[in-house]
Formats: sequence, structure tokens, C-alpha cells
Amino acid sequence: MGQYFTYLAVMSRNYRDRVLYIAVHEDIFTDIFEEEPLGKLILEDYKIPLIVFNPKREVIVRWILWNNTDR
Repeated sequence: MGQYFTYLAVMSRNYRDRVLYIAVHEDIFTDIFEEEPLGKLILEDYKIPLIVFNPKREVIVRWILWNNTDR
């Protein structure tokens, strides 16, 4: 998460028209962001855009893009 916020700080000043995503394996997404209360809290409070992927099938299984106009 620290690396995400570091890149976000730079991009928000230099590339305002771009969205920074975190790519997450679908098993990790389930374990951390769906089942763990702290993961849910972080995802909802910080509205982190995610790309959830399945590496075996080589597909994106879910895009999570928040309306970040309140940041």
C-alpha cells in the first residue's frame, strides 16, 4: 500500500488525467478485501482502484473503479 500511495502522490501532480490501479490476484482479493474487515475498510475509505485478475486463465475478472472526485 505504501508504494501505491507514493506513486499516487507523484501521478496526482504530474498526470492528473490518469488513474492508478493496483492489480490483485483474485485469491488475494477474496482473502484481503472481501473476507478481512480491515481490508474492506481500507478499500472503502481510500477508494483504491483495483484490477482483479486470474493468472491461470489470463483474464481480468473484475475492475473496481471508484468515483475519486472527493479526493
